[in-house]
Amino acid sequence: MSALSFDAGSFVAGVVGGVALAGACCAFKSWGSKPPSAAITTERTKETKVSQASRDREERKSWLRAVGTSCGALLAYVGVMHETVAVIVFPEGPSQFGGPFNWHAFGVALVGYGGWVTQAFLTKRLRGVAVATAAMVPFGAAIVAGCAMNEGVFHYWAFTLSAAGLGASLCARRLLAEEKAATAEDAPKEE
Repeated sequence: MSALSFDAGSFVAGVVGGVALAGACCAFKSWGSKPPSAAITTERTKETKVSQASRDREERKSWLRAVGTSCGALLAYVGVMHETVAVIVFPEGPSQFGGPFNWHAFGVALVGYGGWVTQAFLTKRLRGVAVATAAMVPFGAAIVAGCAMNEGVFHYWAFTLSAAGLGASLCARRLLAEEKAATAEDAPKEE
């Protein structure tokens, strides 16, 4: 068995496309956000501390949503690349998938899945996203390992699938925890 070969063309396409999508998602996410107030009072009152803590929490949640949205866009991008470039890079791919129907069904489903994850982060409806995206991690890792052992190649797109799934899952879990903590803090306290 030879050493792992590396396809520089698909690596460059993946990195450039991924960075472009991540940047676009972060820019899109920040369009509606308000910049932090330049005139923050210096008084050390309880209200000011709570207000600053609330702003910090919202800023953290905004960044987590932006990263999660980017991961969802990367998942959809992997589906697009599967449909367009993968047949050129892996010409035997459709036969290994059980035929062209299975091959294209996977690609189209991945585009839809990535769109669903992106939409979930943008609309803040994250129930089920953490579990669903975590399922992509072992799936992509199995493809990477299978290609490395059987064909001696590094499957960059499957690696991106795993990484984006892991990133989206971690962001969704953290956002759900932040929302739960914020709800607990905002609940009226009995005295």
